[in-house]
This record gives sequence, structure tokens and C-alpha cells, in this order.
Amino acid sequence: DIGDIYSVTFAETHSSDVYTFTATATPTSGTPVDITSEITSWSMKLFYMNADTGASWSTNSANLSSYSAGTYIMKITVVYSGVTYSGEVSITKSIAYLGSKAPDETLAVDDIVFNDGSAEPYTNTLTLTSDQINGAIAYIVYVGTDCSDDSSSRIIGAGLAPQNTAMPWCTSSAGAYNKNISEIRLNRQNYTGKKDGSNILTKISEYLDSNGISNDTDTAANYPAFYYAINYKNQAQSHVSGSAYESGWYLPSGMELDKVYQKKTNLSAVMTMCGTELLNRGYLAANLYDGIGANNKTVVTIYFNTYTNDSYETCTTGSRVLPVRQF
Repeated sequence: DIGDIYSVTFAETHSSDVYTFTATATPTSGTPVDITSEITSWSMKLFYMNADTGASWSTNSANLSSYSAGTYIMKITVVYSGVTYSGEVSITKSIAYLGSKAPDETLAVDDIVFNDGSAEPYTNTLTLTSDQINGAIAYIVYVGTDCSDDSSSRIIGAGLAPQNTAMPWCTSSAGAYNKNISEIRLNRQNYTGKKDGSNILTKISEYLDSNGISNDTDTAANYPAFYYAINYKNQAQSHVSGSAYESGWYLPSGMELDKVYQKKTNLSAVMTMCGTELLNRGYLAANLYDGIGANNKTVVTIYFNTYTNDSYETCTTGSRVLPVRQF
């Protein structure tokens, strides 16, 4: 018996979404005493913004996994030594992100990005949970100005579900076939030319319009590689459908693809964890090739097995496709 009780107060601890409540009695004289184990009756109700959520518990433990992030009030009534006491505890429920970096934290090279906007820095000892594997959408390969046409800093992430069967840059019936579109050329020997791949298809469209050529850039069948990237959300292992990241994917420029190549070892390891594969083969860029052997049908291609700065394929042959996105 702790004597006459002045007050009973409540507190909570939690592990993940399970909240456990304790009761402490403060007697009129003496020190506070934990009376949790001596409570004969618990009644708890959850409120949000002063409204009763309808949820209630008859124990001192509550699982809030089905509730969204926010601040809640748990109103508690207990019976101790035949006397009823009431109180409340404020609960701040945070979002459980897939990665250790929250969405508002700045992304860095070697971060794995998840479809909830969080990220996890890659290390060679990292293992991913099944939830992380099913939510992984990109690997950050570059942060800086090299892939910009206007000196702005950009964060470039490579998708984790490449198309590993060769696709044409365009077909022979496409409006851009065998056209000298100087605005989209890139010379990888001195890296002059178009470096940002995100608007190359738009540049092709503008060229066709300005030269009186029928503009077919909205015909996916005529530009297969471009549209694989644009419609990347349709690839099951992309994990971006329904998220904030389902749009904005594109066929990378040669400069952007070069940054992917520089990170191929880590990127390949992440893809392996995610059940996809980065091949030691050629991957296609969005640029027309500008260099030795160039013509109006040559497009930049980087071979991940025999890297050179002057490799290309013909536009109708094409190569494999690895979509990228700016974050």
C-alpha cells in the first residue's frame, strides 16, 4: 500500500508501431511508484485532431500500424485499488521509411533510392530486405554539372530494370531517320555537344517541325528505345508505377550513360540484389554520334565490356536500354 494517491500519470514507449503504456502513482507523501502491473482494468481510446477514431483497447498495448503519420491522443482510464483514474498521452507517429535517409535529405552518389522517396547509401556489405527490394527504383550515379547544358547541378539516377534486348534508336520509317540533327550530337572524345538527355526527343521534334518533316515523335513504334525509357513505369521491376517517380524517365545522353558506366560495379551489385541484371554489353544513348566514322545514322553506344570513347551503333540496330532520371 503506497498510501493516499495524489495523482496517476501515464507514459508510453513503442517499438515500431506497437505502443505500450505505463501508469505511475504519486502519493501525497513519498516518491512516485510504477503501478502498471497492479492495474485491474485498462480502457484506452484513440483520438486524432480531437475526434474519436473509434479505436479502443482493453489492455495497455496498442498496435497503430494501420494509422498514418501524425499526432494522436490516447485517452486512458484505469482502475487501481478499486479507484478509477483517467489521463491522456500524446503520441507522435512517424513514417517508417524504406531507407535510412528521409525523402527531404539530399541524395548523394551511391544512394539507392526507394519509391517512398527515402534512400539507403550503398556499401559492399549492404543487404536489402524484401520490402526494400520491392521498393528500390534507382541508383544515384552522378551529382554535379557534367551532365548539364546550362551548368546547373543535376542528380542523376539509373533505373534498376534495364531492357537487355537490343532496341532501335529509331526505325527506318521514322522522321528522324538519316537526318543531320546537329542539336543532339555528342562527341565523347572531347565531350562537346548535347549532355542532358532529358529533352533530346523534344529536340528531335523541334527539328522535324522546323524542317517541314512530318513530326512522328509521339509514335512510340518509331522510336522504341526512347519510349521504353518514357514508359519505364510499365516495367514490373521498375517499382515506380503509382509512386511520385513514375514519370520523368528518359533515354540517357552519352554523358549520362558514361556516368552510369563509371558506377557499373556497384550498380551491378545492386541490380543483382534486386533480381535484375546489368550486362557487360552495349547500352544505347540518346545522342547522334559525332566523331570519327559519324554519319546521320550513327548513335552513341557505350560498351560496358570494351569501353572506348568513340563507340556507336546504327540507329536502326540500336542496343540495350538503361533508363535514367533526374532526382
